[in-house]
Amino acid sequence: MKLLPIQITDRELFLKYYKDSPPKCSYLSFANLFIWKDAEEISFFEFNDLLIVTGKSLYDGSRYFMFPIGREMCSKVKPMLISEFGDEFSIYGMTEADVSKMEHHCRDQFSITRERDMDNYVYLTERLTDLSGKKLHGKRNHINKFKESYNYTYESLSEDNYYDLTKFIKRWYAEKEGEPSITLKMEKTAVFNALSYHKELELKCGIIKVDGQIVAFSIGEKLNEDTALIHIEKADTSYEGSYSVINNEFVKNEWQEVKYINREDDMGLPGLRKSKMSYKPEFMVEMYSAKVN
Repeated sequence: MKLLPIQITDRELFLKYYKDSPPKCSYLSFANLFIWKDAEEISFFEFNDLLIVTGKSLYDGSRYFMFPIGREMCSKVKPMLISEFGDEFSIYGMTEADVSKMEHHCRDQFSITRERDMDNYVYLTERLTDLSGKKLHGKRNHINKFKESYNYTYESLSEDNYYDLTKFIKRWYAEKEGEPSITLKMEKTAVFNALSYHKELELKCGIIKVDGQIVAFSIGEKLNEDTALIHIEKADTSYEGSYSVINNEFVKNEWQEVKYINREDDMGLPGLRKSKMSYKPEFMVEMYSAKVN
């Protein structure tokens, strides 16, 4: 089986498959796969009217596959994968609906595991915009304090602010050097992949400036008909409330046409989980993985 490294020109092929199988989680977004391609050797191939994406774990180099993209799961997928790649692999990016498909077409051939750390957090756009209700009172206070403390503006990405944003990103990551995060270097590459190809990927980017200087930005895309997906969000925390403001302003200015905002997973990080739960998700896209029995 010939693996094809994912390239920007492959987007049209992925969009063709998405017509019959719109992505419901962040992991199967073409933009997400493309911007992380360098980190995990992302590649793909076609098999029996399915598009199958594969990569290697950033942490241990083990082979994984994403749940096949297409109208129907095929019972021939398992023997084909074992024949080509052996049986030491995992399948990720599985929603509850995907689990049902696998159980129907590949009964007892895979052992399925719940992956809480990979769950996607999904919020109502309206709630992230107005932050109404007692439970989000603290978020409103953060934003109000930011507005009182700083002379800030919101801007969409343009040719006028593109260069300044690249400088902010380089500075943000330079200040993180020395932190024991295996993903940090690769994340920086992913951010610049997103920025460099934002037009081709149809990404939107929002920027917060204080006194003309960038202090936060966010990048996202339209995942499916009713959901936007936030890929990247970074802020200078010396400006108290900067994360709350970019979260609110990006949704308010760029995503009012969709019902939901998917803010991806928490990677099992306690601080990130606490932060994402604090915004009171409308629901979680529960994720699963599978291994060959």
